[in-house]
Amino acid sequence: MSAEKETTTLVEKIGIVTIRSGVSPQKSKGFWVLEYRCPAAYPGDPNRGRRIRRRIDHEAMSLADVRKTADHLTAQAYQGKGYLPERDEKGKGTTIQDGIIEALRLTNTLPEVRKERARLALRFVEWLAVNYPQVQTWDQMRPAVLQDYVLHLESNKLAFDTVRLAIAPIKLAWRHMADNFPDTVRPLPRIRQKPAPKREIDCLDADDVAALLEWLKKHAPDIWPLAMLQTLAGLRMLETAALRRQDVNLKQGTIRITNTPNHSVKTATSDRLIPICKEVRSCLKSELANQKVFPKTGEIFTNTKGNPWTKNALGWKWNRLRSKLDKKSGKPMIVLQTGRAALADFQPHRLRASFATMAGRLGVADRLLQAYMGHAPVDVLGAHYRKIGLEDLKAVSQKMDKWGNLKAVGQKRAKKARPASRKH
Repeated sequence: MSAEKETTTLVEKIGIVTIRSGVSPQKSKGFWVLEYRCPAAYPGDPNRGRRIRRRIDHEAMSLADVRKTADHLTAQAYQGKGYLPERDEKGKGTTIQDGIIEALRLTNTLPEVRKERARLALRFVEWLAVNYPQVQTWDQMRPAVLQDYVLHLESNKLAFDTVRLAIAPIKLAWRHMADNFPDTVRPLPRIRQKPAPKREIDCLDADDVAALLEWLKKHAPDIWPLAMLQTLAGLRMLETAALRRQDVNLKQGTIRITNTPNHSVKTATSDRLIPICKEVRSCLKSELANQKVFPKTGEIFTNTKGNPWTKNALGWKWNRLRSKLDKKSGKPMIVLQTGRAALADFQPHRLRASFATMAGRLGVADRLLQAYMGHAPVDVLGAHYRKIGLEDLKAVSQKMDKWGNLKAVGQKRAKKARPASRKH
């Protein structure tokens, strides 16, 4: 004989919560069903829209109590707090995922940063469900669990900074829970990573930069002006993509890096007005004159669909350019066509390092270079007393007008390094 199906009837709807009542055919007991869609606790909350369905026996909660619960959940939603599960006064019962969401909601960071941290944290939650299914709430968390996750990431040969960023939101949530519920959640101990490898500045020499820019101008004209701004004006990759027509003053030879509808500056000192060298000015003049698509927000550079570049789209474009291989030799096309082996595995975000290195070799003072690139001063004099203005920064763009001299020096060194041919 087939089992009878449970049926429920609508009682009422309070705010976002629908209350239903039913009777279990097997136990002949009544129950309440609370259903709603989880609201967002913060911009980019991955739980937004998740269907929540909770079943409560009639004996455990009266209709009046069910209505109070529905009122509470609706109030949380209207306050933009999302859904925080029931917990006792000591904080027991807070799930790992909800603790992370609550901690991220309270951080004073940009929405896109919260979204990225949430994405990294949810990877840990997924890993936890497979490897430690018994650990579901913060009062069950142990230091060994997070340490094991670090070992798991390192075993996949992830870089030191990649691992550090992956566990950062989990550590943030752990501190938040330990501070608010010290009686049940253990303090966060020191989590050990493998020592960071010795860092060497990875950048291209002037002759490699020249070869790259020439190649991009021919084979990737949509990326060429972005690379020009990175290598000859020291802009970050996303700062170049966010540059707008209203931020460029060709008459004065300056550009403004500031907040835009599609991009936020990295730090307060990243918001800056800088002069540009003659080659960058000529490049921008050409791009402005030939621009055919005009986004509403004013960006100069767009992809093939006419939309401003995004981080993912730029990364995909660069990877495609660098990974395109010659069918016969199997070598990267960019290396074969330029004759520069250094272009095989360079990272496009390191073009800014090439700018800093070339400017330093041309004799630009470190303090000026810091201000030009939007870095915060590290000393009291620079941070509080000494002002660096546009006139001071012109020394940087004037020096960069002569970056071709570095290319000539590199070519001379290469000739000297070649063995002399023997005469017979």
